[in-house]
Amino acid sequence: MHWLESRKFTPIPFPPLSYKHDTKLLILALERLKEQYTVAVRLNQQQREELGLVEQAYDNPHEALSRIKRHLLTQRAFKEVMLCSLSCCVCTSALVCICVCI
Repeated sequence: MHWLESRKFTPIPFPPLSYKHDTKLLILALERLKEQYTVAVRLNQQQREELGLVEQAYDNPHEALSRIKRHLLTQRAFKEVMLCSLSCCVCTSALVCICVCI
């Protein structure tokens, strides 16, 4: 804890609920997901269900975005993030590794 304080660490605030371009960003992400599914010639059952959810969110992005934000605010189920210095470029975590300059 003192290590963070000595380096003037400030937590990253949660994004605001009304961001100017959030719907546009969601639509771009959904278009990219749809492209990945259309490349595949045959889809299994799970992929068809996922594509259905993507298309549903694409058809009604405002509702999908409000569901995503509500889930993030209420569940707070984020993936673990491991911080390491550039001197230890090989991270042992199988999750996400963010290398920071110290």
